[in-house]
Amino acid sequence: MIITAKLSQGKTMAFDLSSQRDRKKIMNLIARHEPCHEPKARKPRRRKNSHRQWSPEEDHFLSDRAGKWVVERIAAQLCRTISAVRARASDLGVSLRKNRPYLRLIRQSKKV
Repeated sequence: MIITAKLSQGKTMAFDLSSQRDRKKIMNLIARHEPCHEPKARKPRRRKNSHRQWSPEEDHFLSDRAGKWVVERIAAQLCRTISAVRARASDLGVSLRKNRPYLRLIRQSKKV
């Protein structure tokens, strides 16, 4: 079987599919051939550090309310995510656990 192929330079070539050498030529041409479909458009990449910087006022607010308010309420007040508030509290060395001194008294009384 003989086929003809139109090459990108405007040339046409005839290939004999029964010939091993011609089949290799065809495979090489196919491998080098650019795809006939349009490539998919890529989504724009997000900036690596697209987060908002923490202001000193927000740091002060977080430090004051940590342990008094729940994390969800602090995050809502600061318009930040819960994970962002937790990460910033960790960076500042602030504990977000509720201060409940009565629990300490209960634990101490059970030990005695």
